[in-house]
Formats: sequence, C-alpha cells, structure tokens
Amino acid sequence: MDIGINIGRGLFGIVMLLGIAFLFSRDRKNINWRLVGIGIGLQILIAGLLLPGWPYIREVFQAVA
Repeated sequence: MDIGINIGRGLFGIVMLLGIAFLFSRDRKNINWRLVGIGIGLQILIAGLLLPGWPYIREVFQAVA
C-alpha cells in the first residue's frame, strides 16, 4: 500500500474524531487544545518508536502491558 494514503487516512480519522468530540462537547470554550496536541504528539511518538520494529522498545512495552 502507498504510505501516503495510509497517513492521509489516519490524519482524516484524527480530524473526524476531534470534530465529533468538539460537536458533542457541552463546554467547547474550555477545551484545552494544548493538552489535546500533547496527547496526539505522544501517540505519534509512541507509534514512531513501535512501528520500525525495534525489539528492545517492543519488549519494554510488552513488559509494561
């Protein structure tokens, strides 16, 4: 598969999920967008560490799980 399509699909999913959460929020003006960005950044960082298949990082996450 083309990696660009996969990344685009993932970004589209993130935007849609954030959009749905925003639409159903009762207190939209108090959303901490900095915290949301940090959370997404941490997810991207963890995926970047796990996807290349480095065995020692995978073992750490398996031990924690």
